[in-house]
Amino acid sequence: MGRYKSPPAVEAAQALAVEAVLAPAAVALKEKVATEQQTMNQAVAEQRTRREEERWTKSPEAAASRQPTVMSPSRWAQGRRRQRRLALGAEFSSSATASSKHK
Repeated sequence: MGRYKSPPAVEAAQALAVEAVLAPAAVALKEKVATEQQTMNQAVAEQRTRREEERWTKSPEAAASRQPTVMSPSRWAQGRRRQRRLALGAEFSSSATASSKHK
């Protein structure tokens, strides 16, 4: 014989009762998590700004040395070629050197 199944109206009423009990707790938990996350983000942001301020106020010479340097176009191109060579990988460059040796 099959198991007794309560009518849909009873199941719906039970679901509503459970939801009525759990909904406030869920809302409170969401709010608690949101406030904790907000305070965590705030603390991280304050720490970051404090670190930045410390870094720039230690000495004017150190601050001046951290100014971005302008790179010459040839130097930039040299770096780009190196990056491309590294990106292609050693197997490509080794095969290129092997083929140049056989010429």
